[in-house]
Amino acid sequence: MKVLMVGLVMVLGIGKEHLSNLDDSEFVTLCGDLNGHVGKDALGYEGTHGGFGHGIRNREGVRILEMGDALDMVVCNSFFQKRDGRLITYASVSQFDYVMVKSKDRKWVKDVKVIPSEEISSQHCLLVCDLSIGTGTEARKLFIPKRKVWKLMEKSVKEKFCEEIINSGCLAVWLIQEKDHWKSLKNTFLAVAYKVCGWTKGRQWHAVTWWWNEEVDGAIKHKRQSWQAW
Repeated sequence: MKVLMVGLVMVLGIGKEHLSNLDDSEFVTLCGDLNGHVGKDALGYEGTHGGFGHGIRNREGVRILEMGDALDMVVCNSFFQKRDGRLITYASVSQFDYVMVKSKDRKWVKDVKVIPSEEISSQHCLLVCDLSIGTGTEARKLFIPKRKVWKLMEKSVKEKFCEEIINSGCLAVWLIQEKDHWKSLKNTFLAVAYKVCGWTKGRQWHAVTWWWNEEVDGAIKHKRQSWQAW
């Protein structure tokens, strides 16, 4: 997953054109002074606006919401219910600064809040967005069992393998040139290898309980029977 941070001072034409060309696999965050009021309520922009904004929507705010609707992005500020002091980002009276992400990525946004006591530029308060971006879990690889042919390096296993092959009579069949003798010989060798060497069992996904034995198993069964009787 790529993370792309985009800061704009609300030039919507340039921003929309640039963002629409980004790949869906990228995590895109549009943040900064977007110079508009999205308003307190969603009012027709449900899904883009969360319903917990501030103030009255103006024309520039409508353009922000229209852009979010067109790019399938959401205004993260409006999805967290806060008191006014945690919403106002400009000069103690307005909300101009926003954080926007793709709607599919909204689950990674844990909180958006304003810290009134901190200023990052003239009259602008610090806007903080908490993200929790997961990397996902590694998919389990399909296990393909294999014959443990390396065990044939052991003298005892090798001798047993040879004995089984001779007793099967497949070599005699091969010598008289019977039809499909190669296929028959192959199948016999594979069957004997399975019988003598065995198969691999794959990874143990759960830790083996070393202390579990017959004594513990019997005690557990006795406890369950006593509980049912009680």
